[in-house]
Amino acid sequence: ALPIYVPHEDIDIIVSMIRNNPNVTRNEMASAINKSTKTVQRIINKHGKIIYVGSGDNGHWKIKE
Repeated sequence: ALPIYVPHEDIDIIVSMIRNNPNVTRNEMASAINKSTKTVQRIINKHGKIIYVGSGDNGHWKIKE
């Protein structure tokens, strides 16, 4: 379960960005929800089903269903 202080809109935006483009960057996600990349990373960690496969520029995001 997500903590109350992570707005569900933010999660939804991040998840849909990843679904549309698995190569989306944390910076792009941060701009979309108007928060810092650090916050994006925190949201991703809390979500628990979003994983980054590969390394650095050659990797991509994956959502475990």
